[in-house]
Amino acid sequence: MSRENDIWNRYMKKIKTAGNWINWEELEAIIKSIKIKVEFKKRALEILIKGEQADIKWRKILNKELAIYTSNLVKKNLEKLKDKDDHKSVQSLYFYNDLILDLITLLPKKEAESLFKLFQIKDFSVYWNMDNCSGYEPLQFLYEDKKIDESWKMKAAKQMHEIIKKEQQGEMKPRKDYEDAFNWYVQILSFMLYGGKLPVSKEFYQNEIAFLLETSQPRPVIKICNTSKAIKQIKDRKIKHSFVRHQIFNHSGKKFRVYNPEHVKAAKKIIAEFPEDKELIAYLKKELEKGIEIKLVEIKKGPANKKVRQEMMI
Repeated sequence: MSRENDIWNRYMKKIKTAGNWINWEELEAIIKSIKIKVEFKKRALEILIKGEQADIKWRKILNKELAIYTSNLVKKNLEKLKDKDDHKSVQSLYFYNDLILDLITLLPKKEAESLFKLFQIKDFSVYWNMDNCSGYEPLQFLYEDKKIDESWKMKAAKQMHEIIKKEQQGEMKPRKDYEDAFNWYVQILSFMLYGGKLPVSKEFYQNEIAFLLETSQPRPVIKICNTSKAIKQIKDRKIKHSFVRHQIFNHSGKKFRVYNPEHVKAAKKIIAEFPEDKELIAYLKKELEKGIEIKLVEIKKGPANKKVRQEMMI
């Protein structure tokens, strides 16, 4: 061990810069190398974890043995951070929370389950600015990560369900109004509809829609503007029917309106799929007629606008 200590101390002196800063890339290279002894790799890991190097691609450089070692380091460091809420400690908590998501993709199942119990779906601090606010961003990151097995997302979903139920029943209150769990979940599920393919299975997605519908909240379960996108992801006929009716009739906010080609296509599909729901069909047909009237007005205005522009030309 004394020889290893001597080798390591000499190495650390060489990789430190003039300002006594550690060259993180050198340490990362040690972990990547197939020639370096695992004992030195673990030492490099300890320094990188302590330095909270968030830009390292952990999933690419850690093997199973090193992932287990890193997992144990995370557990020890999180224990030290328990009940601390100063700025530096909070930033450390975010670092370890993100690292947990990397590690569960590498660890054996037993170790991964033990570590995932420490993952927090809620932000560690309360904040609000013009671009964002605190709430459940860690949960959103988990859902959007396509490399993470869906079983972990299902575990996190159960946690979110419990929080929403408790808030609804008055057993729990959000730290701030903008951290309302139901609203945050609506936002997360709505955001997942952008960017093409869902980061989760359609079954998972429709089950989460079904859960929100079961809460009987007088609020949209998906942002109204994303209703037509969500319809495409729901395969279960009963859930789809309940979802469409809820977005139109069962809440006090804005209703689903037909005002673009995507909405027209969705409305026609719903009319064909649920011919027995006369109330729903009547509403959608009326919306389709409004859309045709708007289009006709636009067509009539077109040539007139062109003529005015021509008259303004020199």
